[in-house]
Amino acid sequence: ITGVASIWDTATVFVTKFKSPGVSRTIRMCATGLIANLYDSLGGVPDTSGTWTNPNSNPFGTGYLGTYNPLSDTAGIYTYKIVNPVCPDTTATITVTNIIPPDPGLGDTLSICQNLDSVDLFTYLQGTPDNTGTWSGVSATSNGFLGNINLMTAVNGDYLYRVTKLGCADDTATLN
Repeated sequence: ITGVASIWDTATVFVTKFKSPGVSRTIRMCATGLIANLYDSLGGVPDTSGTWTNPNSNPFGTGYLGTYNPLSDTAGIYTYKIVNPVCPDTTATITVTNIIPPDPGLGDTLSICQNLDSVDLFTYLQGTPDNTGTWSGVSATSNGFLGNINLMTAVNGDYLYRVTKLGCADDTATLN
């Protein structure tokens, strides 16, 4: 076009990389278990520039790891927040459930008269054992967690009661 002045303008565009907080997850921790970094439980590829808050929305830990101690920290929802300078801030959560550790009761040394046909070993455990365990020993047991043994054929020795709970180490009690 003749007689029209050209107008040129330039613009510089800065693209800010989005920083992901990762993907929210739920984890189960044994109430007497080991210390864990919540960051390691986030799914995806979380950025390391975030900070944590505890279930009461108070700052939690130092840095991005979110070190959780089941002996002193509260179970609940922990939030990992990424502050993005241009993009909206984003969060992911780790929901922590504490599991009560297994309780096999306390073992004991027994003297049982053979004039009975059978006994349930579970009744000889001391304390308040969980009724979800299994028995093993020098003689076969029956009747699940009760650990029934036939006294006419039973052999002297150790009988082990093992209780398992997902997320916690097994625990045992021994009767002998």
